[in-house]
Amino acid sequence: MSNANQQCLPTAQAFSNSPRTIRRRSRALAVNNTRASSDSYFSVGERQITRHPSKWVTITTSSTNCDENIGSAATPESNSLSGFLSSFIVNGAIFSVMLLLFIILRASQRRQYAPRTYVGAVKKEKRPDPLPDGIFSWVGPLVAINESYIIEKTSLDSYFFLRYLKVGVIMTLVGCFITWPILFPLNITGGAGQKQLDVLAMGNVDKVTHKNWYYGHILAAYLFFGFVLFTIYREMMHFVAVRQAYLCSSMYANRISARTILVTSIPDDYLGVPQLLKLFDNVARIWINTDVKELEETVEERDKLAIKLENAEIKYIRTADKNRRLAIKKGTAGDADAESGSVGARWVPAKDRPSHKLKFVIGQKVDTIEWSRTELKALNAKIKDLQELQRTDQVKQMNSAFIEFTTQQAAQIAFQCLASNLPLHMAPRYIGITPEEIVWSSLRLKWWERLLKIALVTAFIAALVIFWSFPVAVVGTISNINYLTCQLPWLGFINKIPQAILGVITGLLPAAMLAVLMALLPIILRMCAQIVGKPSLSHVELHVQNSYFAFQVIQVFLVTTLSSAVASSIESILNLTSPSAITNFLATNIPKASNFYISYMLLQGLSVSAGALLQIAGLIVSKILSFILDSTPRKKWNRWTSLSGLGWGTVFPVYTNIVVIALTYAPIAPLILGFATIGLTLFYLAYKHNLLFVYDNSIDTKGMVYPRALYQTLTGVYLAEACMIGLFAIGTAPGPIILSVILLVLTILFQMALTNAFGPMLEPLPRNLQISENNPATTGETGESGGEKAAPTALAIEAPPKVSMVKKFFQPHIYATYLSVKALIPQDEVEYTYTPEERENAYVHPALAASEPILWLAKDEAGVSAEEIEGCKAFDIVASDEFAWIDEKSKVQWEPVVDDQQVNPPDYAEKQPM
Repeated sequence: MSNANQQCLPTAQAFSNSPRTIRRRSRALAVNNTRASSDSYFSVGERQITRHPSKWVTITTSSTNCDENIGSAATPESNSLSGFLSSFIVNGAIFSVMLLLFIILRASQRRQYAPRTYVGAVKKEKRPDPLPDGIFSWVGPLVAINESYIIEKTSLDSYFFLRYLKVGVIMTLVGCFITWPILFPLNITGGAGQKQLDVLAMGNVDKVTHKNWYYGHILAAYLFFGFVLFTIYREMMHFVAVRQAYLCSSMYANRISARTILVTSIPDDYLGVPQLLKLFDNVARIWINTDVKELEETVEERDKLAIKLENAEIKYIRTADKNRRLAIKKGTAGDADAESGSVGARWVPAKDRPSHKLKFVIGQKVDTIEWSRTELKALNAKIKDLQELQRTDQVKQMNSAFIEFTTQQAAQIAFQCLASNLPLHMAPRYIGITPEEIVWSSLRLKWWERLLKIALVTAFIAALVIFWSFPVAVVGTISNINYLTCQLPWLGFINKIPQAILGVITGLLPAAMLAVLMALLPIILRMCAQIVGKPSLSHVELHVQNSYFAFQVIQVFLVTTLSSAVASSIESILNLTSPSAITNFLATNIPKASNFYISYMLLQGLSVSAGALLQIAGLIVSKILSFILDSTPRKKWNRWTSLSGLGWGTVFPVYTNIVVIALTYAPIAPLILGFATIGLTLFYLAYKHNLLFVYDNSIDTKGMVYPRALYQTLTGVYLAEACMIGLFAIGTAPGPIILSVILLVLTILFQMALTNAFGPMLEPLPRNLQISENNPATTGETGESGGEKAAPTALAIEAPPKVSMVKKFFQPHIYATYLSVKALIPQDEVEYTYTPEERENAYVHPALAASEPILWLAKDEAGVSAEEIEGCKAFDIVASDEFAWIDEKSKVQWEPVVDDQQVNPPDYAEKQPM
């Protein structure tokens, strides 16, 4: 037998000396589990293995291209350790560089790393206290910030997102304490001959000689998953209590949105104010939504035209200033001043005035300023007429309406009642939607349109899952490329790549490719959510959270895991014929895929968390692109006041999936729990900083993203239990199989009980809390009580005293109740003062209340801006040059803050939270 042959297969002598090992390895390569006779043989590729009564004999008919460093075709040598080290070194270096840059820049680049502490777009009561400027002195105060402060300065969503990361850390850390002492000794001494990190996984337990050790794995699963299920139950208790306390607090209950519901699919018989007043009690106002398509398009056209005119005016003023300064420098300013005409005309010839063509290339060329003024005046008149028309009975009504009630209590009753005897009519209903987040295009859908679009979008997303599987499968294959080299000869050139580089290819590259691939989905999924008729941005995010989590689990996890397992022994897969053989084979190789997710955890925990702190893209945009693109006061104001935001629908599933991966591999490859703990801890600190000091919190689901994430976390438990059943079935271990099935049944029963208990409590506000004494939920816009006062009940009892963390954790029925968590919610009395106009127009379409735009120009020394302001007046267009000027370099400058007050555009109108 040649040396090349010996590199891939053991010799005949080796087979005879170790019959048990040979039988195990031969089964991995066998076409099926039946043999025709004691002297028959079967083929694997170009090799023949002949079966004799007492031993296996290998006969090789041709050589292969496998390198001796890779090992045999049956059990190729793992490069899990080199892949881990490569990923750790690369991601560790990236983490260190990014963190160092953040530490250096954070004090000097306050606008980038702490805008919420002073930028005027954030209300003063929502601005957190700045962190110390020292190199490391900010870490301690950041860690010490309590949960109540997070709710007060950010939102309920931010609080629950950070809590989910913290709960994930607790679950994975406790998982380390439970699984490592039990499973590591069993796996290391399992006798299956795995190498490097694979020795720590269940795949290293020999299913013939050590199958009774599976009882240790099922014991660890019972202990760990029991803790996980209890933690989810406890967090559901906590969520319900915190959300109820928030809804009852004055900071929420006194808002108009707290006592306003949206009713959709209203039948024609009830589509009128008198009919709705008969249907609901204690109604304050009703806004029946109307078709404003023409008005909306006209307003959008006017806004674009106003920006076009504003840009042209600024360009004209800057050109005049630049020419004037150049003339002064050359000493020809006196001649220019002597010329007749306007101030601007003295410095800007007619040919240099801003101009454009009405049609692309072939259109008539017009003076931009004069043309825009004329068109803007005409649009202002047209919009005024359309707005007047909308206030008459001659407009088409849509089958939805916003209804404001006198009290939050009355709104909750209307929200929870059954309003129609017809199915799918007067439903779905929503409460707490703010005017700023309404998706107006979704309010016109009829009930059958909504059902049809839901079906079509669901089918589209399912098709998208299938389409996305192909590139994701390629990523999973790359993570196990070393296993392919012995099985596909044409890949033999990969063996010549140095091990360090190969480790990067199999460890770092697939994780990075997967992250980039998944970044393309959010836009598509948000469009789908709007198509199905979600009425607000927060409900869009909730819909995206479900669909994006499905993508995360299927693409990032399952497809990658299965493709990685297939790649580990593709030749054997090709020779398997029965479904049971394929299932058994995949279950054997799935533990090897955990190496990829160790690299994925390193990428997420080190590089991504540090990148979230550094925000390199935002830093480049603010320092470079703003210099190039922001040429007007309004553009500079937009750049200054616009804060980065988070889309909860795409942020939550990423970290839910990380927890799911960790839970799935906990009994199979428990090492992953340690890396998940580190990664989630780093993410917790990074997001705690950014949510408090950097990110905007404009989209608020009021915590509803949290229970969805908790339910989705159970996916990891189910996957782990299903995988264990498959692995135990291979090892023909009936005892562990039965125990695994029992655990799966218990998990299903737990989720059913959890849904029945907490499902009805997630959104509505309970009646007993609404009628409690001094509860803002019972007051309306007049400030008087709209409901009866409660008699002294358990609600009047003081909250339990502080106890140990362990006791508090394991007694949620005492320490995760309404009274116990009420202290988390700021108790200061908050009053919102609304003007009569704000009340009347609270839930009308923005186009109906749109006012005429005001141009924001920049003052110059020659007085061109003043002249242009007067020129606009002739067309009934208002313009202003306050708080903006042209500097000595003919650049636009503006003053963000004057007398400790944020400077805003002249047509900016600040509103109270709705």
